[in-house]
Amino acid sequence: MKTKTVLTPQQRWQQFCQQYIPQLSRRQKWTLIGFSGIFILLFIVLILPFLLPLAGPKSVDPTTLIDPNGEFITLDSKSVYFVHYPSEGETVILIHGIGGATVSWQGTAPSLQAAGFDVYALDLLGAGLSEKGLDLDYSHPAQAEMIIEFMDMQNISEANLVTHAFGGNIAIMMAELYPNRVDRIAMVAPTIFTEAIPQVSPFLLDLPFVKQWARVLMHFVVHEAVGE
Repeated sequence: MKTKTVLTPQQRWQQFCQQYIPQLSRRQKWTLIGFSGIFILLFIVLILPFLLPLAGPKSVDPTTLIDPNGEFITLDSKSVYFVHYPSEGETVILIHGIGGATVSWQGTAPSLQAAGFDVYALDLLGAGLSEKGLDLDYSHPAQAEMIIEFMDMQNISEANLVTHAFGGNIAIMMAELYPNRVDRIAMVAPTIFTEAIPQVSPFLLDLPFVKQWARVLMHFVVHEAVGE
């Protein structure tokens, strides 16, 4: 009478590997690992951003968030938000820095108005309630030109500029490009660039997966950084 050999789970697995899984050389194993790593990397870069949920608060209509003295204006087909604290004195334009908006000046603007100045505060493109989008030009020269166009629309021939952070760099460019439109500049913790700022290639920003990664990172990072 023959006795049946009972294999342990480990032996059954070894037997399965010998019968159905080809034995690879060391070089073949590393080649397989390399291709697997490339596939995983491509999945993370090209596909994963479209599977990740966008964090942060839900988008709302900017027109529902305006201040009593706030208003939208269209400059070069772009929507720009500003607040106006009117007075009969000299004009002051408040230019915020990175992460800022018109709300950055909610204590400053009324005080300047009380001192007799005609005060405007703008949301730069990409900030606050002004228009946003990956296809917009956020460079400082472009922002400077936008403010000059705003002055034209409001019939402001000359203004004093009060700035914070990189808003100081925009003000300097305005004074260089249009010296007759800027009277005085007051800077709070200014960020001034004396050399050209490296620019991201427009070709990269046109790639769908780069745009989606930008959206994901902005929703995660910006909300955590300036959530308050």
